Amino acid sequence: MNKQSIKKLKQEFAKQLSQRVEVLKETDDDWHGSYVYPDWYKGVQNQGFVKVSFHGNIAVPGNDPMWRVSAWGNDDLGMDIDFKTEAEATEMFLTVISLNKVNKQQLRDLGFNFA
Repeated sequence: MNKQSIKKLKQEFAKQLSQRVEVLKETDDDWHGSYVYPDWYKGVQNQGFVKVSFHGNIAVPGNDPMWRVSAWGNDDLGMDIDFKTEAEATEMFLTVISLNKVNKQQLRDLGFNFA
């Protein structure tokens, strides 16, 4: 993804920050289980996907604001990371969804922890 595409994506994304945003991304990992769409693309069968989410401000009223980005399989395996600023969380979300495939080690390298 080039810088201009990322800038445009950030502008569009900024319009939706009050909402939860979710994107399914391809994965090569087993997320116990992954989302699977048989024959989703010609010649590729049973490709696994993971759901990447921007949660918005998840703080309880009266507490300091906190924004979360997470990745979850379709059952009980997930990873997340929290931020003190919306800008940092937005940047991380865009970084993750710009990856060709989202795998657990990549997320660990970015600072995500298992939830």
